[in-house]
Amino acid sequence: MHSGFSGVRSSDSRLIVSVCAGQTDRQSPEIRNDNLQFTVRISKTMKTRKEIKEEYKQLKFSSGIFQVKNISNNKVFIDNSPDMLAKWNRHKTELRFGTHKNRELQNDWNERGEENFVFEILSELKPNDKKEVSTPRELKLLQQMVIDELNIPEKLRY
Repeated sequence: MHSGFSGVRSSDSRLIVSVCAGQTDRQSPEIRNDNLQFTVRISKTMKTRKEIKEEYKQLKFSSGIFQVKNISNNKVFIDNSPDMLAKWNRHKTELRFGTHKNRELQNDWNERGEENFVFEILSELKPNDKKEVSTPRELKLLQQMVIDELNIPEKLRY
């Protein structure tokens, strides 16, 4: 069986697609060649900047304390953020590009590979808690409280 398609965009926001499917299977000799043509209408409606900002304001970000744990040696890098997922993605990107600020963590990542690291939430603030603990300074204090509570030895921290 062989197939192919081609597409052309018209000036009135239509995408015209031609599909050709040829059947060479000897068990189905009655189907030799099918040519289909259909039109897809592409919407030009986009959200306004105001609508995008409003949607962003409605998003709920997970604030709190998290760790990047090296499962091969149990060392941890503990951090905080008002948006933990975004911060984890930033750490992961920096580690993948070899530009992470913590050189020891970067070296272990390079030597052991991404598959030996996990992201774990240690303390998550509920949406109603965010009003009480919102500044970077307060998150840093909460981070230190979590570190003290977990009693992680210095040699197991990045």
